Formats: sequence, structure tokens, C-alpha cells
Amino acid sequence: MDRQYYISTFTSALLLFFLGLLLLVLIQGRQIISELQQSARCIVEMAPDVDQTTAQSVRFAIAEMEQVDATTVEYVTKEQALSQMGDEETTALTAGDSNPFLDIIIFSLSAKAMDATNMEVLKAKITELSGVQGFYHEMGFWEEIRSNFNKITLILAIIALLFIVLVVVLMHNVIRLMLYHRREELEIMDLVGATPGFIRAPFLHQAIKNGWISGGIAVIGIGAVATIINLSLSGISAVSWISILIVAFCILLLGLAVSTISTYIIVNLYLKRISNI
Repeated sequence: MDRQYYISTFTSALLLFFLGLLLLVLIQGRQIISELQQSARCIVEMAPDVDQTTAQSVRFAIAEMEQVDATTVEYVTKEQALSQMGDEETTALTAGDSNPFLDIIIFSLSAKAMDATNMEVLKAKITELSGVQGFYHEMGFWEEIRSNFNKITLILAIIALLFIVLVVVLMHNVIRLMLYHRREELEIMDLVGATPGFIRAPFLHQAIKNGWISGGIAVIGIGAVATIINLSLSGISAVSWISILIVAFCILLLGLAVSTISTYIIVNLYLKRISNI
């Protein structure tokens, strides 16, 4: 029977491990999309004949808007844009003795402006400013990504639910098998007057131990995967340790709860059955 317990423990740990990875993807995925969305740049294109004073006024006006991250607002003149080109590109672009670039202002959005409604409000405010010729952003692209991620989230949630069902079914079958092997011992204990609590105690103790071990193995595996990802990637794609801790807590709690509650219910049902014989 010990062999069955070992198999069930490691099988449960494997299922909890994959469930933890799914939870990590769900939690971290939204954070990554938000960070990528915030890192996207908006571009304000100035009119060809705008003067420096007007352009700087527009820059300060944009920085004061609540939808804008003021620390990211940057004014780039057409001369600066041309200087960033290579020699060959510069020669080709200035063949007609004119700079084809326009002055631009680039910036990122604040966290609370990450939706289409706020973007439309911001666009209306900016295009009304004197000297502004155009306003360009990638909100539609990120909204589509967010919508697709929501669909993926639903699929992952269904898969996660299936993993939970598999863990419950596995624990249920293992406990039933264990009770079957110890049925004579349990019947004797019941006949000599042992209380249900006394009979349940060793099973619950083993269930708690089993839950901690399977959950702990799963958490170690999740932590190892997250560490590998963090060492391989950097910046916004790195997995946050807060997300890892949340997932670890959930997996440990789930492993303990499933094992203990399943054992309690099944042992109680078995005790009622042998009491009625």
C-alpha cells in the first residue's frame, strides 16, 4: 500500500505542478500585457511650419494630461531625427536640400489610460492643440491582443478545472483502495467500540502529510521553472516573485485541502457503511 501512496503523491504533485504553471500564466500574462501596453509609444506629429515655441507649448500641455506618463514625454526635432539616420540614408533623404522629417513628440500612456475610451479622449485633446498635424498610437493592436488573451484565459481555466478534477479523482481512488486493504482492521476497531474520530485520525494525518508533500513538490518544480525563465529573460518578460508566491500558496492550499477533505468524506462514508452491516 505504501507503493500506492508514493505513486499517488507524485502523480498528484505532477498534476498540481501543471496546474500551478497554468495559474502562473494566467496571473503573469495579464501583467506582461499591461507592461507591454504601457511601454508602447504614442507619436504626435507637428505641422511642417511649426516654431519651437509652439512645439514646446504642445509638449508641456501633453505632459500635464492625466492619460499621459509625464516622465516619458520627449520632443524630437526633425534635425535630431535626421541625425539618427546613417550617412547613406541622410544623403538620399536630403537630395532635394530639404529635411523630409517633421518635429514629433513621443510619450507613453499612464496605467489608467489603457483603454479605447481614454485613448479617444486623449486623441481629441491633442489634435485640438495648435500646431499638431497628426496623432498615432497602437491601442487597437493591444486591445486585440488583450481580447485574444481573454479567450486563451478561458481555455486555460477549463484545463485548470480538469486538472483539479483529476487530482480529486486520483485521491478518491487511492483512499478507497487503501480502505479496502485495511477493511478488516477498520471493522475490528468499529466492533470494539472505537470512535469515528479515533478511526479517522491516522487517515487524516496521512492525508495532511500527503497533501503537503505533493503540494511542496509541485511548488519546488514551479519555482525551478520560474527561476530558469528569470535567468533566461529580463525586463518585463521576467516572472515576478509575487506571482510565484501567490501560485505557491494556492497550490499548497489546494493540495492540502483536496487530500484532507477527500479522505475525511470517504472515510466517513466507509464508517457509516460498516456500522450498518
